Amino acid sequence: MKRLLILSIFPAPYRVSVFRGLAERYQIDLYFEFVQNQNRNAKWFVESDEFTVLTTPEAVQKYEQALKNLTQYDLVLAYDYFSKRAMKLMMQCIRRKVPYCINCDGAFINRNFIKDRVKHFFVSRAAACFASGVSASDYFRHYGADRKRIHIHNFTSLTREDIRQAPVTADEVRDVRRELGIKDCRTVLTIGQFIHRKGNDILLQSWEGMPEDYQLLIIGGGDLAPEYEKFIREHHLKNVHILGFMDKERVMKYYMASDLFVLPTREDIWGLVINEAMANGLPVVTTDRCIAGRELVANGENGYLVPAEDPDELRKRMREILGDDGLRQRMQKANIGKMQDNTMENIVKSHIPVIDSLLGIGGSI
Repeated sequence: MKRLLILSIFPAPYRVSVFRGLAERYQIDLYFEFVQNQNRNAKWFVESDEFTVLTTPEAVQKYEQALKNLTQYDLVLAYDYFSKRAMKLMMQCIRRKVPYCINCDGAFINRNFIKDRVKHFFVSRAAACFASGVSASDYFRHYGADRKRIHIHNFTSLTREDIRQAPVTADEVRDVRRELGIKDCRTVLTIGQFIHRKGNDILLQSWEGMPEDYQLLIIGGGDLAPEYEKFIREHHLKNVHILGFMDKERVMKYYMASDLFVLPTREDIWGLVINEAMANGLPVVTTDRCIAGRELVANGENGYLVPAEDPDELRKRMREILGDDGLRQRMQKANIGKMQDNTMENIVKSHIPVIDSLLGIGGSI
């Protein structure tokens, strides 16, 4: 069995799931750099003895030993290639002639002379570049990747079981709203950390002028919750609820209870909540600074992209979708259809032919 070394940043559920799938075909030594992030609830990360987290001297020593014996590996996946440790790993691969692959979930090209040269150095030498879509592919090409070495895959946190086959019925919506203790009325949902970048302050501004019998649910948790509450009080907003971190099972009930999903982000290099909302049949309104929106949302078909930090345009699109049952129902069906193959299982399936080709297993791609 071919042997792979994989280095990634955090043991996010969607990362661990993909690597578990690869471990069914290859012998894998898997390392994660951290298990803490100031913008993530610690409960969100996966704990397992299937991998090593580089947060103890013993773990670091184990990883350094693997680096010393790097030629024992047939391939390296520097999956989150932008960290200092990943760059050190790739440099070792170059020196010792061990092929390496890199991945990009999504990115904006921000010009910086020194960083651009570093990126070009590593990207142009990668044996393969896994790209989450057109934006990531363009990013790799900008930094010197050969088009033939770029391989596009769907990026998602969903399993097959997470994707609905049909929109929820009116009775199901009423039942889950009753269970959650929220009003049975037009409902807008947003999910994300309570940080400036996510743009919840813009969403609150846009809520001024929305019908008073609509409700807004803001789920996530974080230090900005008191500021949101203050804005709600001072501006006399009706039916706005600030809710903390929730596990996946409970979050899915809020998707079921909602009519529209909004992500008012100032910048997201992906935004996996977009995938989740679409898989639950929700129309989506997000900004032109959300890569998931750029890749997955077609204006008027399954949602809308609006300019970032534009509460008036955001309000306009929310009112349009919530006020038109026919449009909303068409968008619901479009999103469920679009998500059917957007699964973590298919990420694994898309990676395997590329890795097999690099390892000389089977035919070429």
